[in-house]
Amino acid sequence: MNIRVFQFIMRTFLIIATFLTCTQLLWATHTHGQGLQEKISVRFADENLSSALVKLGAVIPVQMAYDGVALGVDEHVVAAREFHDVAASDVLGYLLTNTGITYIEHDTGIVLTSAKALQQQGRIEGTVTDATGEPMAGATVTVVELGTSTMSDENGRFSIQVRDGSYTVAATYLAYEKLTKADISVSSGQRITVNFVLQEAAGELNEVVVTALGIKREERSLGYSVGRVAGEELNRVANDNVLTGMAGKVPGVAIQSTGGPGSSVSMVIRGATSLNNDNQPLFVIDGVPVANSLNNVGQIGSDNRVDYGNAIASLNPDDIAEVSILKGPSAAALYGSRAGNGAVLITTKSGSDVDKMTISINSNTVLDMPYQ
Repeated sequence: MNIRVFQFIMRTFLIIATFLTCTQLLWATHTHGQGLQEKISVRFADENLSSALVKLGAVIPVQMAYDGVALGVDEHVVAAREFHDVAASDVLGYLLTNTGITYIEHDTGIVLTSAKALQQQGRIEGTVTDATGEPMAGATVTVVELGTSTMSDENGRFSIQVRDGSYTVAATYLAYEKLTKADISVSSGQRITVNFVLQEAAGELNEVVVTALGIKREERSLGYSVGRVAGEELNRVANDNVLTGMAGKVPGVAIQSTGGPGSSVSMVIRGATSLNNDNQPLFVIDGVPVANSLNNVGQIGSDNRVDYGNAIASLNPDDIAEVSILKGPSAAALYGSRAGNGAVLITTKSGSDVDKMTISINSNTVLDMPYQ
């Protein structure tokens, strides 16, 4: 590559960088949804390319930048012609015919450059897949040295145009480990293939929570607070009621027993909201709503009242895989007025991770001294 071509490429690169930086805020006011596909009307006389580009820039819906001296726009002549309701890209193509000038589209506008210099640039391309070979759409691929990024398409393919040099390319995707490949050398007109196989990141997958109707979402994407209790946490200390095992583990949730062993256990989320009911949340076990009311007092004989406990007491803590507590009415809106005090979603163990039959035995005994 001779010195003049190298200087031209550097000047073009500086123009692009300056253009993208200086017009970023201004460009936010333009409606560039259609870009160069928008219909325009413009009339050109017998004039040089420089003045024709000025006229075009006044009517197109995108910003346009170029180095007039380097491209020699004053040396090219445009024949007189009038356009009515024609796509802006077609008008620009007419002006650049037989000039050796082309354009590059960006999110913030277009940049005119030499077609010859553009052909002398290289390209880094490839695919992004997971460990099973499935293409990953929407993965971010970045050229570290240039700060240039692109996203893979529905087939996992990506392509980035670069100048001559050696680069480091990184690929990232939500819930997957970042993968970086260094010392990728690119020459003029060369296409370098770089493929990425991303591995799942266990730490990111642990942030997935179960929301209303059993829908799994990333915890960071939720617009409301969700408390989580793993099944292992419920069994660190043996309890006669599954709610007792959650006491003190979720902020904003008050859990207390209403009597002795085996009696009802109250669970109030973010304080009492009514004086007319027991303020208990809706419990949903594997998608099945369960009423967990208080005051479950029965009587046998004369003046022999006994609190037999609420419905949730019959659930074995060893069978629970995870508990998600949706706080507030907005979090539990899909369950209606019954979840006005919040919702507690209980997911039981499925045994899908067990490849052989196992037997587990747990025993718990509670002793209490009755009043005399």
